[in-house]
Amino acid sequence: MFRKYISYITASILLVIFSSFMEERGQEGGSVYISPLTIVPCTDRDILYIADFTGNRVIRYNTVSRKPESNIPLKGAPSGMCLSGDARFLYVTCGVSPGMISIVNLDELMVERIIYAGHSPVAPVLGPDGKFLYVADLFNHCVLKLDLGNGEVKSRIPVIREPVSAVMDQTGSWLFVANHLPDGPANGDFISCEMSVINLDKECIETHVILPNGSNSLKGITLSPDGKFIYISHLLAKNQLPTTHLERGWMNTNVVSIIETLNFRYMSTVVLDDIDRGAANPWGLICSPDGKYLCVAISGTNEVILIDRNELHRKLKGLGINGSAGSLVEMNAVASDLTFLNGLKMRIRLEGKGPRGLAVKNSVLYVAEYYSGTIAEIDLSAENQAFPPSVSLGVTAEPDLERLGEIYFHDATRSFQMWLSCASCHPGDGRVDALNWDLLNDGFGNPKSTKNLLLAHQTPPAMISGIRPDAETGVRAGLMFIEFVNRPEKDAEALDKYLGGLQPVPSPFLKSGELSEGAKKGQKLFRKAGCAICHRGDYYTNLRAYDVGTGFGKEVNMKFDTPTLVEVWRSAPYLNDGRAATMKEVITTFNQENRHGKTKKLSEPEIEDLAEYVLSL
Repeated sequence: MFRKYISYITASILLVIFSSFMEERGQEGGSVYISPLTIVPCTDRDILYIADFTGNRVIRYNTVSRKPESNIPLKGAPSGMCLSGDARFLYVTCGVSPGMISIVNLDELMVERIIYAGHSPVAPVLGPDGKFLYVADLFNHCVLKLDLGNGEVKSRIPVIREPVSAVMDQTGSWLFVANHLPDGPANGDFISCEMSVINLDKECIETHVILPNGSNSLKGITLSPDGKFIYISHLLAKNQLPTTHLERGWMNTNVVSIIETLNFRYMSTVVLDDIDRGAANPWGLICSPDGKYLCVAISGTNEVILIDRNELHRKLKGLGINGSAGSLVEMNAVASDLTFLNGLKMRIRLEGKGPRGLAVKNSVLYVAEYYSGTIAEIDLSAENQAFPPSVSLGVTAEPDLERLGEIYFHDATRSFQMWLSCASCHPGDGRVDALNWDLLNDGFGNPKSTKNLLLAHQTPPAMISGIRPDAETGVRAGLMFIEFVNRPEKDAEALDKYLGGLQPVPSPFLKSGELSEGAKKGQKLFRKAGCAICHRGDYYTNLRAYDVGTGFGKEVNMKFDTPTLVEVWRSAPYLNDGRAATMKEVITTFNQENRHGKTKKLSEPEIEDLAEYVLSL
């Protein structure tokens, strides 16, 4: 079954969307840094295939000699992989726009063919007959069904928002897709990510499974060996509380949600953290083939957590939580219980940094350690799991200041009790979690939508209210009042270097890299409506603050910073409190007084064109 139905494990899958600038640093077959991202074991040989993101390659690794054997160069940064049923081909998703599926001939160790499809394709899953490949089209928010014979897209199945990982059931009838971010406004009482269930026979959505309130930053998804349960790693934000401290998961807990496959029913969510020690940023997860362990990579704390899966389900069943019934009160209690997994889990420290993808072969758990260019090996049959060895995948350079900043951004060991990292609220390398937070930097009881950090260093002031004079000040305040630590100045300088170097991802609204016909019309309307007065220049901001009538409550008549519109297509929801789910709502519903551009008299087609232009930037 493992050969036919490969669970695609996403560990740091969101890093793929930045390959436009990382690829420039790489070289064919090698790079300045080695960054193992995902691992696929060969089914009939002692071989692992390891995606090296910054190296634009796949590394062939021998599990007996414990050494890399060879490299397979790729045209783009690899984001995900799966193996053909006969183990002769490896299907690798690569690149951004256009995205690619590289078909690697494993006998020849070379790319035999490339299929161009999607924007930042991820999470490839092979269909049961081996003729079709299902690929998550990350920024077009759909799953593509690709004909591997002629390379054509046979169908596009819309999901929710940013599908990042997927797994197929054992019958080949259903595809379960984890959507990375919540979709919709951020100012309501309930906001959460969802799992999409695709009926592969009908090529349509069967249902969406809603996760608990505050669920966000979904990463990994896997299926239990008996096919009865789905497990998803993600964060559970307490964003409706003021950010006054971190203890006991006050701001974030790090969790795994469980869904039963029979009726596609949400069962429960279990907390990975301890009472006084967080397990920040869970990513890849996988079940051991014997079903004994659920293994979770904890990327923020450089650990792997092994959960006794059988005891976990016995305990849930004892509370009346099982595949056919469950008390909502009990389910909610488990989701907030920092002690529920006591005695059921084992936290294993790793030598390497930034664990992402996981794979199991011959009772050994292999862990891709992204930031150290290594893989860890954990013998699941051994009694003592302490500090497993890491194996180098080659010579990797010492991190420069920018790379150090990236490491620090994702490193929760430097925050108070390891509850979170910068990436907890800014997943996808400094982007948004689609939630509101009351950060207290501009008062109490006025939560703000998480801001995209792209170009923050180039467009002062910082924060939506402009309360920080620049991003440098914001970085240092974030360390002190969000991570609750006093870090050395060199750490802040590294974060500045990393964030200041972030590059925008091309918009999926572009057509072959150019504005569509509708967007070209919208460009003229952008000037006509007066939008270009404030949103001008290379960054589409004049760096000034205005009262555009969007203040609410104590913030009525308040001036807000004019944000850059670069990459605004991926930073929804919009406005200071995230009330606008779409750009169209910004232009219409929440601009009734014409204070945010003269848009009230625009026709419906003109509104569509204007929105398309802004979303193309």
